[in-house]
Amino acid sequence: SFSYDKLKDTLTFYQTGFIDDVEIQNAALEIRALYEARGYFFTQVDITQQRDDDGARSLFFEIDEGPVSEIRAIEFVGNTVFSTRELRKDMRTSEYDLITPSGYLQRARLNDELRQLIKKYHQAGYLGAEVSRVVMVGQDGGRDLYIKIFLYEGPQTTVEHLDIRAAEDFDDTNDELTEESIHKRSARARAQLHLYTHGPWSYDTERDDLERIRSHWTNEGYGRAEIEVMCHADGVLLEECQPKAPTTQCERSLAKDVDEVCKR
Repeated sequence: SFSYDKLKDTLTFYQTGFIDDVEIQNAALEIRALYEARGYFFTQVDITQQRDDDGARSLFFEIDEGPVSEIRAIEFVGNTVFSTRELRKDMRTSEYDLITPSGYLQRARLNDELRQLIKKYHQAGYLGAEVSRVVMVGQDGGRDLYIKIFLYEGPQTTVEHLDIRAAEDFDDTNDELTEESIHKRSARARAQLHLYTHGPWSYDTERDDLERIRSHWTNEGYGRAEIEVMCHADGVLLEECQPKAPTTQCERSLAKDVDEVCKR
């Protein structure tokens, strides 16, 4: 499927001139990725080497291309927060058709897509969400590929109460301060936020809200204002405003062999 020159140009160590055992392992992954882009998902690459007395190495590549595998179905299991359609809309990986090559499964691309999928859950407050298992089944000699993605969503972390106060709001000697003036100033600041009471909490949203508050106080004439964020969970002050994510049921990396079972 590929010429000798095309395979050779894929190898990083051939470009750099540096080679060690790690680079040899990477070479097998690079060749597999090249074949995956053409639909050869089950390609196997075996590399043997021979060392001469002067330290020179001779490498021998044995490639079993296998069949072209076309994705026939992608299924999600365990999703209740987002529908399958919502999860699929930002994925390039899709069932095979004659118009687009997205029906060929590529590990690196799917891995990136699943990371973005989990980020979507985290931004919705599901801090413990994880892809617990990915099952890939080849039928018809590996020509038809069926993908099943198992999700663990976990509980949602929400904002129980949200308040913004300036340090001078606690100055009892300032006769100009009233509950009404404090409330109005706090309300103006809260209006800049994307976090809200009883809404989902995420680290990214809090980080962006902190920048919005800085801009707000600058526009109010407090260009040198210092901002401190304090968070409580279950009545305890947290050292960092990031609630501990619930323990996930499973950890799985697509960078590993597809037939490796999920570690629990």
